[in-house]
Amino acid sequence: MQTNTEPRYLGRVIGVLESLAMGITPLGFILFGALSEWVSVAFLYTVCMVCLLSITLLAMYRIRHDIAAEKAAVSADAESA
Repeated sequence: MQTNTEPRYLGRVIGVLESLAMGITPLGFILFGALSEWVSVAFLYTVCMVCLLSITLLAMYRIRHDIAAEKAAVSADAESA
């Protein structure tokens, strides 16, 4: 996101993202507290860990794919020039 955003808007974009993250935090506390009444906390932590690991691996795959596509585009531009 930081590489795709114009530098003059970067502070605003990051500020909005941080505000959203801070706003969602209380919702997460409420949801986790409500779920902990019905499900064991160890199970909730396990589910959260698996979800975060899955998101991280998916993001790593997407980033590697994007980097490979960008390298191919740069090398194609260099060959045509």
